[in-house]
Amino acid sequence: MKCPSRQQLDRHLDGELSEGERLPLEEHLSGCPACRKVLKTMQAAAAALQAAGPARSPVCPDRETLLAYADGSLRNPRERRRIVDHIGACDRCALLAAEALETVRAAREIEAQGPPPVPPYLAARVRARLFPREPVRLGRVVVVLADLLQRMVEVFEFPDAVPLAGAVREPSAPYPGVAAGRSPGPSPATAGPREVFRTRVELRPGPSATAEMGIRLADRAGEPLSGVALRLEREGKLLARRATGSRGGAVFRDLRAGSYRLVIRHVRERHLAVRIRG
Repeated sequence: MKCPSRQQLDRHLDGELSEGERLPLEEHLSGCPACRKVLKTMQAAAAALQAAGPARSPVCPDRETLLAYADGSLRNPRERRRIVDHIGACDRCALLAAEALETVRAAREIEAQGPPPVPPYLAARVRARLFPREPVRLGRVVVVLADLLQRMVEVFEFPDAVPLAGAVREPSAPYPGVAAGRSPGPSPATAGPREVFRTRVELRPGPSATAEMGIRLADRAGEPLSGVALRLEREGKLLARRATGSRGGAVFRDLRAGSYRLVIRHVRERHLAVRIRG
């Protein structure tokens, strides 16, 4: 909850809040030093008022009126003059008015300073919770390892700037597979500039009947994207981590027949399914 008003704190001191109002207020006070400071000042005023004994005059203003006098919300000149004359003759009300003025001063000082900064790690967690970003599925690539050894290299392009919602592109024969666009994900009209980039995946033969997978990332202007985190998983387990270099590239080696998932982490996650058949 947001910081409570002085009236809410005053009702809290008097025990006038219901349990539904009191519990959130006490939880807020446990984590807000500023409100605890204001409450402590009000408690000191209440203690001083109790120590001063009963009012000396039946015309003593109540605490709400003195607070209104202290914060300036009481604008009637005659009423303000009456309070000034009264606190000049009533020690009890003079003490309460002084504490009310100190409470207002402390509250305005805290308001001028603004709320304390939110720690970066907490801000990141809040953004992740309130603004979840679904991963983008680039599609599925299937290659035959034996054919790959003969052909030497197979290239798949993923033009992320094109809104291919579930569209597919067949690679050249005889390779069964899909080199897809993206689905789901923001279209170029709604995506931020950093979210749109191109992905190039090369599958080429490696030593001892294995394959290598090279990844190259570039922004929509064709400039390499360096420092992008990549993960390669197999059967749900992490196999290797890489980060793109200064030219936007990275390589995963010693890949044998099996199903893999390439995860590209840039603004949001992009997933590419890769299957290498023996």
